[in-house]
Amino acid sequence: MSHPHDDTDPIEHDPTGMRALLGSLPDPGPMPADLVARIEAALAAEAAAAADTDLDQALLAAAAPVRVDADAQRPGAGALRPSEDPDDDLDDRVVPLRRRRRSSWHLVAVAAGVVGVLGIGGLVVETLRPGGLQASIGMAEDSASGADSAGGAAAPEAAGGGARTLFAEDGSLGVVVLGSGRRYTAAGLATEVRASLPWDGTGREPTTAPSGSESKGARPDRETAYGPLSSADGARACAEGLGVPVADTVVVDLADVDGRAAAVLVATTAEGKRRVWAVSRSCTADAPGVLTGPVAVP
Repeated sequence: MSHPHDDTDPIEHDPTGMRALLGSLPDPGPMPADLVARIEAALAAEAAAAADTDLDQALLAAAAPVRVDADAQRPGAGALRPSEDPDDDLDDRVVPLRRRRRSSWHLVAVAAGVVGVLGIGGLVVETLRPGGLQASIGMAEDSASGADSAGGAAAPEAAGGGARTLFAEDGSLGVVVLGSGRRYTAAGLATEVRASLPWDGTGREPTTAPSGSESKGARPDRETAYGPLSSADGARACAEGLGVPVADTVVVDLADVDGRAAAVLVATTAEGKRRVWAVSRSCTADAPGVLTGPVAVP
C-alpha cells in the first residue's frame, strides 16, 4: 500500500519497511583493505586502458588509406594523394589491433555495487573473516595452511565441494558450529581434523569484539535437520557431557565419520592443547553418544 509523499517531511515514507530493516542491522565495519586495493587497482588499469584506446583512435585517424594513380607515375604528376573512393584499396586500410574497451564508467558502477552489497551484507562478511570467536580459537581462513603445517596430510574428502557453513558462533559460550559435510574416519580423526580445520600454532588469541548470543529465530528448523549440535547451546551441552571444561573453546563440525552422519567436536584449552571426539548428532549432556575419542590433536 502506497502513501502520499509529504514534501514537508524531511524523511520519505517507508511503506516497505526496508529502512527500518536496514537500520536494525549492526554496523558492518570498514570494507576489507584487500578489496579496497583490488577496486583501486582495477580502476587504475581501466583508466590506463582508456588512454591507450584514445591513442589508437588518433593513430587510426592519421593513417588514412592512400592509393597510387597511374598518372602519379608520370614525371611531374605530383605526390601521392588520398583515395577518393572509399571502396578502393581495402587492403591498405589501417585497423587498430586493440579492441575498444568498455567505458570506465562500467567498472565504476560495478565497484559501487560491490560497496553496496558489503554495506548490507557486511555482518556475514565480518563473521567469516579472521576475527571474532574464530580467531580466538585459532581458526585461519585458508585451509591449505593447516594442511601444510600438518606435514602435508591431505584433508578428508568433502561432500558438496567442501564449503564450510557457519551454523552458530557464540563468544559468551566459546562455541563455533560449522557444517562442512567432510568425510572423516575414526582411525585417522586427529590427523584429518588437523589438516581440514585450519588451526594456527598458538591456539587461542585475544578477541577485541566477541560476538553475542546467536539468534533463535531459525533454530527449530535447523535443529530438526541437523540435531541439537547445530546450535551453540547444544554444542556446549554436548561438550559438558564429554567432560570438557567450561574454559575450553569448542568447535563442532557437522560431517560424516566412517560413512555415517555424525559430528566432530574439538576442544581447545587456553594453552592451545586440543582433543577431538566423534559423536552422534544427537549428543547431549546426559547422552553424549561417543563414537570415538578423546584423541589428542597433534
